[in-house]
Amino acid sequence: MKKSFEKNLYDLSALAKEEKQVEEEGEALERLKIVIDWHIERAAKQQNTPKEVQEHIFSIQKEKQEIIDELRSELRCLDDPACHYEKKELTRQATYDVNENVFLYWDDRRQKRTASFGDVLTDLEWGIFYQFDANVPRGLQRRYLLEKTKYRLQCLLDNQIIENEGVREGLKTAYAGLKASHENIEKVGSGFISERIVKNIFKKLQWDNAAPYSISDADAYQDVEQKIDFILTRKEKRRRVGVETGGVLKNIGIQFTTNVHRVERKKQQVSFSKEQLVKEDKIDDIVLVIFPIRISKILYEKWKQRGRPSGGPNQFIDRPLAEELFKSITKDVLSQEEIDSLWNSVSEKFPSNS
Repeated sequence: MKKSFEKNLYDLSALAKEEKQVEEEGEALERLKIVIDWHIERAAKQQNTPKEVQEHIFSIQKEKQEIIDELRSELRCLDDPACHYEKKELTRQATYDVNENVFLYWDDRRQKRTASFGDVLTDLEWGIFYQFDANVPRGLQRRYLLEKTKYRLQCLLDNQIIENEGVREGLKTAYAGLKASHENIEKVGSGFISERIVKNIFKKLQWDNAAPYSISDADAYQDVEQKIDFILTRKEKRRRVGVETGGVLKNIGIQFTTNVHRVERKKQQVSFSKEQLVKEDKIDDIVLVIFPIRISKILYEKWKQRGRPSGGPNQFIDRPLAEELFKSITKDVLSQEEIDSLWNSVSEKFPSNS
């Protein structure tokens, strides 16, 4: 996001916390409301938006504060043996097999299935949330709560960026499409589905196979302005006494195209975005990935027909295509030895044919 907008959000975050602490109506609350209004008017001038836009951004900031408070409450409950979560609607109940180290749950067709921790975490992006029985290890429950909160906050941050930047001429359509993908991915076409399918291959490897990289979502500004869908970061190796194990940390932005007939145009867009990168962006390179739209449609429909099993549509990608995607994205980030080792450890998880 833009630095000026980041600064505005920092100020609004502090105000949202303070407003929550001032519970009763009175002189203190009235003074705070005046301060909040001043900050909102200043943000509107700095960002060149109507005041109403910044008011909505502030309301989203208060929603983010509620989510953070909810996390604190959930973590306190997790530490209290006498505390039990209330069953939430539209969540899957899951237990844990300690011998096999897998989650057990029922899919949409009421078939009992197993899932890895990476499966459960990547389900967040498909709108599937879990509640765990008490036998699920505390460490896994805690990590899930943290990652779920991070995902929800990222979605709201994107909405704030979309509100702030979506008023600009020439970019309204792009930001509106991104917002629609957050609300209902099925209504916006297969481009966003393709992105999530491929991204979650790498996220799952990060969690289940200790891959030497991390995956982070690009925010709405990076997506629209810099043509980056997600970011793959090479983890730094640590130095041991007397042994050189360090490597260069790299951040690679990944951009997708699902239209095989517009590859050249996409390459031009990516080249232009690379030329505009500055040190503060912390992106070393941008890689274009081609994923035909017809494939994502097939995978998504197959996943739904089979009861939306944990792990998302990417589990149905044919092995040769999964290998091609994996190696094309990691070739400038990992060593050949790392690429071969990691792929060999997961290749059999993908079907060898349709």
